[in-house]
This record gives sequence, C-alpha cells and structure tokens, in this order.
Amino acid sequence: MTGLNAEETLQTLDWRMAAIEEAYGLELGLRPRGSGPEEYEELARQYDQAWDELHAENLAALGELEIARLFRRDQRRFYLLVEAGRQYFHGPWVRDAVREDLPVGL
Repeated sequence: MTGLNAEETLQTLDWRMAAIEEAYGLELGLRPRGSGPEEYEELARQYDQAWDELHAENLAALGELEIARLFRRDQRRFYLLVEAGRQYFHGPWVRDAVREDLPVGL
C-alpha cells in the first residue's frame, strides 16, 4: 500500500535525486548510502524519513495503530516481527536454507 502512495508523494524528491545523478553522471541509486554528493545524501535522508512516515500513516489508516506505533518507535523490532511472520508462512529464504554459514532471518 505504501508503494502505491509513495510514487505521488515522493515524486519531487525522486526527480531531484535523478537530476543530481544525471548532473554527476552517476548511478547513485545502485550505490550504498553515504557514497554520493552531500546534496544527494541529504535528499536520500529526507526520502527515507518521508517514506517511513507515509508507511506509518498507511498502517494507521488501515486500523493497525499498534503496528504503526511500533514502526515509528522501533523499526528494528518491527522488521524482526515481519520476518518472523514471513518465515512462519513461507519458511526460510532459499539462500538461508542452502548456505549453512548464513543466519536464518535477519
């Protein structure tokens, strides 16, 4: 649901980030955060914050107030619970089942 709303809501930030990528001749979207020009990194931080807020708003709008609150307060715990639920229904990731040296889950 967040992805559907994000396109319109975050479009301006997307355009600004794309303009920086073009100006520098970079593919920053494929690089780790922290490796681009400072202006780009600041926009990336704004993008992440806006996405997080949009996601929390969507959860709340769907009546998931406690989950939205957890997402806002403790994203690490939120994603651990999401992964636990995913594994409950779908099992471990294939890479986890194939490579014994990798931990299962997060």
